[in-house]
Amino acid sequence: MLFSCVDDNEPEIDCRLFDPIFPTLFIKFVDQSGNNLIENGTINTDSLRVMGSFPNVGIAFVQENEFAMPDADIRKLDNTIELSLTDQVQYQYSVYFSQTDSVVVDVSAELTKIPCNISYYTPKGVRFKDTDVELEEVPPLQFLAVLEIQ
Repeated sequence: MLFSCVDDNEPEIDCRLFDPIFPTLFIKFVDQSGNNLIENGTINTDSLRVMGSFPNVGIAFVQENEFAMPDADIRKLDNTIELSLTDQVQYQYSVYFSQTDSVVVDVSAELTKIPCNISYYTPKGVRFKDTDVELEEVPPLQFLAVLEIQ
């Protein structure tokens, strides 16, 4: 006889086996013509630093995915930076390209609750230079903001 434990709130889900997906935020830097500034070498990923309004901000450079089909949605994340999220409704990143060049990105998020008493904050809005920036979802739960840098 085999027994399993299930969450009383979600009788269809075995929480011991539940492996949820959590959101991630990606930033792509482009010029006025839409050229990716990481891809063309204008921004050197080795010199990028990120500070946030919360401790322990993580950053990862997302290289071109050579194995993905050329028109796959995941290719939208090529040559971007992935930023760690936090458990706040409003927060901010300061992205430093060099000692003197930086930008500030404001993020608003919404609490999302899923089965098995798990919750996280999903990015819902990005502001850059006092302007709302479109936040595109690249399934599953990957959010991309394209920021024009002059």
